[in-house]
Formats: sequence, structure tokens, C-alpha cells
Amino acid sequence: MKSQCLKYKGYLGSIEMDMESGILHGKLLFVNDLATYEAETIPALQNEFELAVDDYLRTCEQLGKDPDKPFSGTFNVHVGSKQHREIALYVELFGLSGINGFINEAVSEKLARGKQPLDVQVTHRHIHSVEQAFTFGESGGEAEWEIEQSQTLQ
Repeated sequence: MKSQCLKYKGYLGSIEMDMESGILHGKLLFVNDLATYEAETIPALQNEFELAVDDYLRTCEQLGKDPDKPFSGTFNVHVGSKQHREIALYVELFGLSGINGFINEAVSEKLARGKQPLDVQVTHRHIHSVEQAFTFGESGGEAEWEIEQSQTLQ
């Protein structure tokens, strides 16, 4: 799946559109501070996003504040910055409730699998319809069986 986020200096930005005005807009993702941008084209939006990131970093420096790092790699469990980024992108792209919700769901699924017996089998199910016709006859004093079979798979 292609990313629907803008990227610059390790930061991500959303891409949204106001259908009435036709204006593209977005905000810096995964930081506690609000930084927004808007433009009329995707290339212009990318430029405005980059200016917003630079402005955010400059403002933090002027205020003597450490800028939020959107992908530190640690959220109670160290998973590495690459996996942290992938989780955050997944959450954003699929509209989930957030990283905590994603992690809680993943942990719950893993724990649920751990409670199943080790010999669990996955069954692939489909329907077979079999028709058989038996014909009994005699030939030279011996009994003969002829079986005709047709199958339908669904």
C-alpha cells in the first residue's frame, strides 16, 4: 500500500482535502503540538509541510523546548524505530484508534493464540456435491458393477 502521508526530516504529515473549497490541508502527525499547512496542489502541500516542520523545529529552539520526536522507538516496550514507524503508519492509514489500541489488540491476539491447544488445525472448508449411479448386471455368469460419478465443487 502506498503511503498517504507526507515525509520530511523524520516527521509525517497528513493529507486531507476540503471538498467544498478544493483546498488540500494537513497537520504534523504524532507530535503533541499543533502544526498545520494548506495548499492547492500536492507539490505545494509538500512544500508547505516542509516549511511547517522547519517552523516547528525553529519555534521549539526559540522556546528552549525539545521538539517532539514522532518515532522515538519506545512506548513502554522497545520495538525499534522502523517497527514504531510501521505501526504508526498502519494506525493512520487504516484509521485505528491509535498506537496503544493497536498494541493492545496485537497483545490480546497473541495471548489468545497462546491459550489454544498446540495441536489446533486450520480447516479449509468447501462443499462437494457427488452423484453416483450404480449399475448391476451379469456377464457370463459373473456380477459386474459399474460406477458413474460426477462432482461439483463450490
